[in-house]
Amino acid sequence: MVLTAASTQATTHNPIMPEWRAMRNVLFLVEKIRSTLSRHVCVFHKVNFLRRDRFQIMAGILKSCVYNGLTISQLLAFQNLSYKILKPSLDHLSSSNLVEYEIDERRKFVRTTAQGLQALRAYETAMALMDGRPSPHTIQGTLKPPATAKARFKEDVHRALS
Repeated sequence: MVLTAASTQATTHNPIMPEWRAMRNVLFLVEKIRSTLSRHVCVFHKVNFLRRDRFQIMAGILKSCVYNGLTISQLLAFQNLSYKILKPSLDHLSSSNLVEYEIDERRKFVRTTAQGLQALRAYETAMALMDGRPSPHTIQGTLKPPATAKARFKEDVHRALS
């Protein structure tokens, strides 16, 4: 764009132009702040806690290794953990028979066992129920609430009469 003397005079004498520039700058700053805040809110919304407890870490490990075995390096990257935190968690999961190690050539893979999958489902169900969400898995062996004294008396009478 080539500026001539006539075009620069037109922009300096136009009283609407400076207000428009100021409004454009304000709108730009508002949009910048909104996008920055929305990025931070999304990050906090996806992850409920800034720090994970050991059960969340172990559940993440179990979930990562369900379908494919992962190497320890891959687990470190996928779970965003340090080796200092990952190693004790893996040792605990391995001693509980929730994960198993498989050595293929020179690589050591971590795989979730059937018992580990069952533990992961139980953990996800418990967390969902405590959060007030519907259970992601069916609950096996649901417990009946204890019968009241009146209901027990009716059952006893019914059994005695039959």
